[in-house]
Amino acid sequence: MRYKSIYVTLSAIAAFLLLASLLWERKGIEEVIAEHELDMAEYTNYDKLYALAKNDEQISELNFLKAHDVMRPGVWLREGLIIVGELAQDQKRVTLEEIKEKLETYTDDETIKKQLNQMAGAPDWLGGGDVGRVIYYLNDAGTDAIHFSYGVISYVHQDSDGAEQVELLHKPEQYEAQAYRQRLNVPDQAITTELKDIWEQAELIVEGRYEKKLGTTHRASNYYSDEYSFVVDHVLYGGTNEEKISISILSYELIALRHDDRLYEVKRARPYFERIELGKPYMLFLTTRAGFDEYVPASLPFQISFDDNGVATLDYLRNASEDVKITPNGDKLIFIRDALGLEQTEQISGMSREQIIEQLQTR
Repeated sequence: MRYKSIYVTLSAIAAFLLLASLLWERKGIEEVIAEHELDMAEYTNYDKLYALAKNDEQISELNFLKAHDVMRPGVWLREGLIIVGELAQDQKRVTLEEIKEKLETYTDDETIKKQLNQMAGAPDWLGGGDVGRVIYYLNDAGTDAIHFSYGVISYVHQDSDGAEQVELLHKPEQYEAQAYRQRLNVPDQAITTELKDIWEQAELIVEGRYEKKLGTTHRASNYYSDEYSFVVDHVLYGGTNEEKISISILSYELIALRHDDRLYEVKRARPYFERIELGKPYMLFLTTRAGFDEYVPASLPFQISFDDNGVATLDYLRNASEDVKITPNGDKLIFIRDALGLEQTEQISGMSREQIIEQLQTR
């Protein structure tokens, strides 16, 4: 009787497994996954995570996560679920190979995200805006990621220099990539093209040559300046006896621009001249400023260069430039730096050094 009971039990288990197998085939992989899948619709913000928190320590960690979230609106879902204990600290991440394999049988975004969640537990980022961007990081450093946006699925890799490379893995036929233009460098001070106006703003006027670039310094907020050493040949105005001075020139402002629920970090150029040429003769109009140990430009423009014949060129931005970034869905963000367009109004360029010196002597 005992053997008969064991036989009946084993038969029942086998029948159950056979039934489960038949149900799996009948219902299909998508439906089975859906029964066990994380309902991302419940996590459009941090409220559900706070509701799952079990103690003050978890609430404090969620507060920190939310306070340092620069990608809003949305939620850092994977990290939040780890904090409240819904995912393991060593939760597995998906690999690029696994994702490409799933894409071979792609039907729609929702199905593949459910499949990825079965492996990774949850996306790292779940956007709550109109775009609803979803991001799965492939490593803890966040340098490799899979982005979902507008039905576009892309692999985003960040190289050692911080530049992003984008590979489109799936793109719906009906989506057309867009181009968006953003101008970055509106001058934040008055432009002066009259020699008299330039010298009236200067505390120090010197002739000489830039010797070398000393480095770049992080100033207040997100501003950065380039420091140069300058060899002084002649002091035309001011009270320095130094043979060599240091000059700090505002280089760029680091700003973050939002596009499709994502922030793009760009450098907003600030010097408003083409470039500094080491060893070339310059006349500089400088001043001092609180918080700077170095001299700084007194005006915009602030320097005049001379060719081998002593002919002057007022140094200002003459050429427009564009910095293009490709977004994960194939859009182009074109950041434009306009030229200053002073060619028709300024009259310093073309003057001789002697003519400029003569006018300065009347100060």
